[in-house]
Amino acid sequence: MEVDALFTAIRNRDVDVIRVLLKENINIDSTNIDNETPLFKATSLRHLKITKLLIKHNANVNRSDKDGHTPLYRAASMGSLWIVKLLIEHNADVNKASNGGWAPLYIAVQMGHLEIVRLLIEHNATVYMKTSYGKTVLDVAIRGKNEEIIQIVKEAIKTLWNPKRHNLYPSEVKKRISALMCVRMKPTQLNRLPKDILFIVFQYVAYLPFE
Repeated sequence: MEVDALFTAIRNRDVDVIRVLLKENINIDSTNIDNETPLFKATSLRHLKITKLLIKHNANVNRSDKDGHTPLYRAASMGSLWIVKLLIEHNADVNKASNGGWAPLYIAVQMGHLEIVRLLIEHNATVYMKTSYGKTVLDVAIRGKNEEIIQIVKEAIKTLWNPKRHNLYPSEVKKRISALMCVRMKPTQLNRLPKDILFIVFQYVAYLPFE
């Protein structure tokens, strides 16, 4: 099968054969037994040229494997900065999480890939999601004991939830929190609250105190 031949050519890093196969009417997003696409396999091999070639032929940059890992997650886990940049430039979802709730930022933090952590945060990777075990990206950073990454994550959190960014001041923050916490609210009602109040709630409940 042509798809099997494509996977073989990628494993062999044979760019010429890959080019020939891509000229055929081939499903570029076909998967192997692990639900990996050719693009996922190329990112796993950290092969930038093949990754570029597959993306040029419209490979789906957000297709997940059996564990919910995307090519971006894989590249982030392996420290492949240039492939991470390439995938982001082609609209890879920086917040698409795995089956266990791990987004690319989380694995980059865990593996200590500082520049990839910076890049993902610069492109709006969320710092407030939790894994299936209830761990935040800050929890992962602290466990990794990389002080630079810990500070980057903390700064991202403080910037995101800074009340002054939303024209709020400490006295108003406390008043709004008190008012909110004194009222029993259903999830559907909570979703209708103004965003500034939701930001405050997340800040107080999940992360750092205001300075």
